[in-house]
Amino acid sequence: MSSAYTISYDIQYRAMDSTVDALAELMRLHRPVGILNIFFPYMYGFFYTILVTYPKPSLYKTFFVQFPLLFFSTFVLRSVGCIWNDIVDADIDKHVARTRTRPLPRGAISPDVAYFFALALLAIWTRLSVYEVPLTAIVVAYPYIKRITNYAQVWLSLTLAWGTLFGAAIAGFDVLAHVSANISQPSALLEPRICGLAALYLVYVTWSVIHDTIYAFQDYKDDKLIDKALWLLSHTQVLLLVIACMTMGPELQGLPPASARSLRDVLALAFIALQYRWIFVLVAVLGNVVSLSLIVGKVDLGDSKSCAWYFKNGSIAVGSSIGLGFLLEFLVW
Repeated sequence: MSSAYTISYDIQYRAMDSTVDALAELMRLHRPVGILNIFFPYMYGFFYTILVTYPKPSLYKTFFVQFPLLFFSTFVLRSVGCIWNDIVDADIDKHVARTRTRPLPRGAISPDVAYFFALALLAIWTRLSVYEVPLTAIVVAYPYIKRITNYAQVWLSLTLAWGTLFGAAIAGFDVLAHVSANISQPSALLEPRICGLAALYLVYVTWSVIHDTIYAFQDYKDDKLIDKALWLLSHTQVLLLVIACMTMGPELQGLPPASARSLRDVLALAFIALQYRWIFVLVAVLGNVVSLSLIVGKVDLGDSKSCAWYFKNGSIAVGSSIGLGFLLEFLVW
């Protein structure tokens, strides 16, 4: 039976309540921005590794073989995560205005069908790379982490940033294999590629904490009603500004790894980066500084519409600026 309903972000459409439509909605196909939030760290790890690898791979291999694999992996991961999250949170979602019209709370699909589809996608996902296997446990745990801690944003951020390692593996640098083979040699574990990827990982963790906190504030009023209030409300905006400042330094470490180990402050690091990777600095770092300043300074955490707008557009602005910086460096390399 068909029914008309309205979901958040001012998107209104007619739901057929069939299994196919419900599964598509569970996968959030109508909200593609979420795919980008997962794809960006994959992209960063991928292009960073390529830029410090010689010889340069062919454009065909990069954009028609490796890049599609990255995006497909991102799509499957996002789908699995969304479905599993909805399965676990169905009892809570029915009490939240923004989520009560999702397929499971409104009864458009049974939990058994959702479970089966999630497992099918998970089987595909874990076949893509060894890096997806340990990540599975983190993804599965996330909905439960939200129930036992007020710092679920940190857990989710650590999960999303894992994509930098997968991106590096697709580009030819297996971080896990490198670490396991050199576990007794600390100097090898601190080699430039590892330091650069670690910096990118931390950058995305800090940014993800910011945008997921903004996302979560959409439901603050409902969360209070079900005793699930968010962390540090009275100081959140100030804290987000502090976290935003943390992302402005590590990103610079991404591209001049040979010099990064000997640097003592961000100004020296910026000088080296400007000397060797000026396009990345101008596009990625400057774009990140401007975007984060506007997002954290202007978002109204007490207004769900403001949170939704800055989550969506902020994710695109910050993620694209860093990604574009890497892409331009690759094209002119």
